[in-house]
Amino acid sequence: MNQSAASPPPRTPESDFADSNAAPAPVKPSAAATTDIGCLRKAHTTWATEVAEDMRRGKRLNQRLAAARLSVAIAGVVTLIAAFSEPSWGFAAAGLILVFASLVALHSFALKRQNQRERWSLYLMHRKAQAELEWEGMPEHSELALAAGAEVASDLDITGEHSLLRRLNACISVDGEQRLAEWLLTKGIDAEVVRRRRSLLQTWLAHPETLRQWSELYQPERRPSPAALAAWAKRPEAATASFVEKVGALAPFILPLIWIAVWWAGPKVSWGATLTVAAFAFASGLVTASRSRVSAILSDADLAARDIRTLRNALAVIQTLQATANAKGNAQLDNSAPSAGQLAKQLASLETWLSFAELRSQPLVHLPLVLLTAYDTLLARRVRAQRRHLATSLEPNLETLAELDAASALAWYTGMERAAVWPTISAAPCLSAAGLAHPLLPAATRIANDVPHLVPGSVLWITGSNMAGKSTLLRAVGLNWSLALAGAPVCATQFEVGPSQVRTSMRVEDSLARGESHFAAELRRVAWLTDDLSALPPVLFEIDELFRGTNAQARHSACAAVLAHLLRAGAFGLFATHDTSIAQHPSMQGFNLIAVHFTDILEDGAMHFDYRLRNGVVTSSNALALVASLGIPIPELQAPSSQT
Repeated sequence: MNQSAASPPPRTPESDFADSNAAPAPVKPSAAATTDIGCLRKAHTTWATEVAEDMRRGKRLNQRLAAARLSVAIAGVVTLIAAFSEPSWGFAAAGLILVFASLVALHSFALKRQNQRERWSLYLMHRKAQAELEWEGMPEHSELALAAGAEVASDLDITGEHSLLRRLNACISVDGEQRLAEWLLTKGIDAEVVRRRRSLLQTWLAHPETLRQWSELYQPERRPSPAALAAWAKRPEAATASFVEKVGALAPFILPLIWIAVWWAGPKVSWGATLTVAAFAFASGLVTASRSRVSAILSDADLAARDIRTLRNALAVIQTLQATANAKGNAQLDNSAPSAGQLAKQLASLETWLSFAELRSQPLVHLPLVLLTAYDTLLARRVRAQRRHLATSLEPNLETLAELDAASALAWYTGMERAAVWPTISAAPCLSAAGLAHPLLPAATRIANDVPHLVPGSVLWITGSNMAGKSTLLRAVGLNWSLALAGAPVCATQFEVGPSQVRTSMRVEDSLARGESHFAAELRRVAWLTDDLSALPPVLFEIDELFRGTNAQARHSACAAVLAHLLRAGAFGLFATHDTSIAQHPSMQGFNLIAVHFTDILEDGAMHFDYRLRNGVVTSSNALALVASLGIPIPELQAPSSQT
């Protein structure tokens, strides 16, 4: 979509949703330019500059702190040695030790801060790569488990290595990415759901600093999953404890009494030393009795600790977003997370207890605590109790967390994409577009085309030369349909879509593993295309070269039959084919076929493509010319001019 013109006047979110009582009006091509609704590009540049400068300052600070630590350490060793001959140096040595400990703590904080800056810088680099379609610089794509829509996802490049999801994915959590994929593959959505998704997206756009706080939680090495954390919180306890483990669980109550008794009686009896040794032996056995169960609880908690910290910070951002959005009268966020505050407090409490578990990595401190107080057992009891409370509070917030995360990714796309406009969501099933382009092609090479107004019972019949753009147009329509129903802008100058469910037949392959030929695979896909056509919303089909696995005559009749069956049932969509005579088949009489085509252009003996959609049926084919270009003689090819 390599065009430029004045931007159309701004519209409110509600203005893009058609009146449910009004008939859908066709979207006509216009000279309006692609609307520059990007509001994050300038902020992105500012943030990238700021973080680069912060990283330079942070690097210098870390170098100075490291040098100071080394200098103080050397001075401390020297003064400590001197203290052996001159005790007065002991005070200086003690002071240097305190200074060294302070520098270690400060350096540790500075390193953590630098790590945060590096993650934020990487996040901004990923967003820039997505905006400019530099696939090598984008985050790695994820293999998602799709509950439905796998055929559509593959055919339209919604998921995969070079996919719409990979270009959009700016989610900080695994759950957000999964929700974003579900939005892009939604089946039978209504205008109210689209309205809510768009409102969430626009709320992020209206609060870019809050969006920045959310995005700074990005952890590329391991993105958290609130759903997995909820599963951990709800995990049932292990099997019934044995008698020994039950006794071990009483260690926090028994050990203090034993040590009080040893402290009181030890000095008063001659066998006090023996009593102390026996107490240590009993304490060791008591602690060991519950060691396996305690270790299992604390090890699981260690794995969840980072997710808990990220989730707590995310809830704080949500509360900020709620407060600022509601203050501006955005009721869309009212009650979006009714228990977010309570959950944040529970997470903070659990995080505090988990921080105590860090002492387990300090043996000199940890071992005495364990023997004196059964520290690990006491800690495991508290973590288990906190986990039970977390399970009841986390569940109601999972939906809000996933939706806001998915909306934040769409907000980044909206703010960075230069060629996008808000689509119109009609109350009646339809599809039409002006200046429509493929969102996975660079802006400099996109070619925009118009799609006529389609309603149930009509089909855009696309013919044309090989490699001229038929499949690309189908995918452009499908991807923009997904964006529109996800609540995002589309790559077009105008776009209108109504309730519909997309079904596709484009990348159909045989399968040796299933013992399925290409034709059998096509039959299976057609069975899905035509299944339950009476269900609402109506099917919006996108079919590319149906029945390639059979002969030309059978393909001609079968394609016409399938297409007529779909149209008769109220479906509508796009049908790309090389068979220019399908429209003349008796089965197709009486239907609304809108014929368009792509073609090639022969200039100075060289073949070019302009990827422009033209009215009517194509009158030429380039297949023989393309084969001849490989140096293979084609007897039927009389002259180059016969192939255009």
